[in-house]
Amino acid sequence: MLQLAIMAAGILLAQTPSPKDSLSTGAQPFGLKGDVLGETLQEFRTRNDRVIALGNNGLDHLRFAPLLPKTKHLPLCTNDKAVQKPENWPLDAEKSRLTEEEERAGVVKCIAALSLNNDLDFDDGPTVAGIRAYRTVYSFFKNRLYRIQSELSEGDYPVLRSAFVAKYGAPRKAAVAVYGNAFGAKTVGQQLVWTNAISQISIGQLDAKQHADPYGDLLATMNERLRSTKAQTEALGLSPDEEQAARVYDKAMHAIQETNKSLEGHNNVLLTIWHKALGKECEAAGVVKDRAKDL
Repeated sequence: MLQLAIMAAGILLAQTPSPKDSLSTGAQPFGLKGDVLGETLQEFRTRNDRVIALGNNGLDHLRFAPLLPKTKHLPLCTNDKAVQKPENWPLDAEKSRLTEEEERAGVVKCIAALSLNNDLDFDDGPTVAGIRAYRTVYSFFKNRLYRIQSELSEGDYPVLRSAFVAKYGAPRKAAVAVYGNAFGAKTVGQQLVWTNAISQISIGQLDAKQHADPYGDLLATMNERLRSTKAQTEALGLSPDEEQAARVYDKAMHAIQETNKSLEGHNNVLLTIWHKALGKECEAAGVVKDRAKDL
């Protein structure tokens, strides 16, 4: 797994504030897609309230599993009764589980859209600046949105960077980060920061690390195999067409899972937007701050 090895001072973009620089207003916290840092959990739920329907894969599954839920209500949060059990939580285990520190501090994590590996029966996906994201997680502390974190493909970094420069002006900080692995290979990425009196945005070109949680990967694989086996079991004794549909569904789920693993098999873009004051309060409550991401 690539690890951040050196942070070198290297100016990539002009640091002279543009007229669009948020420091010129200094009053409004940053946000994403209408959700603003500091908003309440209820405001987030109301703004993102929607119902999604089964996609093509789910409609195939419906042929031999007629009791399959045909819709799903979003957003989903870790304090929802329906997702209290780990097996019901739609995000992959590594990225979505509350840490012990977060649980003690009362942090709540939410998603507004299903992303890779969440539920393969539904076609959905979070976006940032029109770019498909792997996942976007909203974190709340004391009922207030204090952090938004999104992972995107490294190949989309130039488009993402241009979109944020167009919206917020030149970043306050632009540096080169050198990443190295155990074999001595080096990779260079950019790290950009926008800031105002209330909040901060950081974009790390290669800060979204490879999966490092063997338990999470194992759980995701076991869940995929369980669903596939259950699908084939449900189809036993049905018509040959329905049994064939179950086998096709099994292959489709496996193929999607493998594709997702390959997409997330290397470092990618990490976008982090956080509220400075709430972030400090959360850290003071015992939640460990990731210094590599929260510059």
